[in-house]
Amino acid sequence: MMTGVDHIFDPSELMAHRLPGANLDVGLEFLGGDPEGPYWMAVVFPPGFRRPGSPAVDTAEGYFVLEGELHFSGVVSPSGSYTLIPPGAARVDTGTEVPTTAVARFGRRPNWLEAGNPDADPISISQPDGPARPTPLGHGWELASHDGVRVLMVESLTTGPSPVGAYVVSLADGTAVSVAEGEIPPQLSGPIGAWVPS
Repeated sequence: MMTGVDHIFDPSELMAHRLPGANLDVGLEFLGGDPEGPYWMAVVFPPGFRRPGSPAVDTAEGYFVLEGELHFSGVVSPSGSYTLIPPGAARVDTGTEVPTTAVARFGRRPNWLEAGNPDADPISISQPDGPARPTPLGHGWELASHDGVRVLMVESLTTGPSPVGAYVVSLADGTAVSVAEGEIPPQLSGPIGAWVPS
């Protein structure tokens, strides 16, 4: 079993997996989704993880860093941030010095490509900034929009029926759940990352 696993996800439920070119295994847990539709994974990086290679993934990936700090192609993604990696973007100099946990959303089940596209758009990183504004799931900030979804960070979920379908994850404890339109969402520890239809 890998060392330095975060407490957010149960280490006994993680699958150890070696990413292409990496020096250490990461822990993976499938959180839900469909191989042909949105696909959700928890990824736990041990301290000292490095992957200097440049393979790419064939679909868009957006992820929240729940704990720790991930370095990716010169961009630092701290705890509570959201990072978007476009399909085909080269993935170089990925690593972390501390135990790091993220929840990743792929447009579909990802496949590694031999090499990244050097002409792909740069990754973007967003953090909450500015006054809170209403969202379908409470008050918060819109962090990004991609692949048919808006990505929000909210303090809490609505206490009534949700007006939209959503996938939500507690950035405090990693609890993740799909909420159907019209369903009363469970109360999760905030802040909360939410993906809702564009």
